[in-house]
Amino acid sequence: MDAQAILEIKPALTAYLHEFDGCFANVRSQQHLATYVAGQLSDLQRKSIEPIADAAGVAPRTLQEFLSLARWDEGAARDRLQRRVARRHGAPNSIGIIDETSYVKKGHQTACVQRQHCGAAGSGGELRGQRASRLCGR
Repeated sequence: MDAQAILEIKPALTAYLHEFDGCFANVRSQQHLATYVAGQLSDLQRKSIEPIADAAGVAPRTLQEFLSLARWDEGAARDRLQRRVARRHGAPNSIGIIDETSYVKKGHQTACVQRQHCGAAGSGGELRGQRASRLCGR
């Protein structure tokens, strides 16, 4: 997504992220979540902490601390997401299918990082699948 597309979805994205407000220990963490998610959705070439922080005008250390040290209630976040999915897509005969989004990592520039498992990669490392996130009714 480019910056314009993110601006267009910002009201809906903000409303969605606010559904998880009570899952974080403080308001600052909630704000960092919005920054991080916007960075992941952006058209940045590298979606690691430093480029996301630079693009948002935030100190990289701030986002690093958010991801590594922020306190949040994982169970509450899961429960809220489950309720949201059930509310929006619930039907007596529906089933949910959620598959990971996998991208092949092809760099050799990060120190001390080995090649990681990628469920969507074939033996040659090509991407076999894309995100599959849908609900199917019988």
